[in-house]
Amino acid sequence: TLLKVYVSAISIAAISIFESLMSLSIVDELTDSRGNRNREAFGQGLGQFASGILGGVGGSAVIGQTLLNVKNQGYTRLSGFVAPLFVMIIMMGAAPAIEYIPVAAYVASMLNVIVHTMHWDSMVVMIAGLMPQA
Repeated sequence: TLLKVYVSAISIAAISIFESLMSLSIVDELTDSRGNRNREAFGQGLGQFASGILGGVGGSAVIGQTLLNVKNQGYTRLSGFVAPLFVMIIMMGAAPAIEYIPVAAYVASMLNVIVHTMHWDSMVVMIAGLMPQA
């Protein structure tokens, strides 16, 4: 049983670190800056450890939030703090009201993120790769 827990924990940690480093690479490319990858990996590991100690479930879903922050000039640490704060406030205080928001509104929000983060030039390459070779 403990072996299954270790395998799951290592998988989640590896995926989370990979996602954080990928997010850092995207931000570096968009802002023409250079982030500290070691510091990012250490922070992700520390966060995963603290989450486990406090009874939470580890994970990382920061690419979308990071891209939205960068696209809207949210470059400071405050921008990374405000979004989770509002999510917590909404979850704790406005949960009953959220039930009345149509699912289509959530889908539209996700599609908006996709439209603004996708490199549409790469679609030509993807489609060309699917075409049969003559």
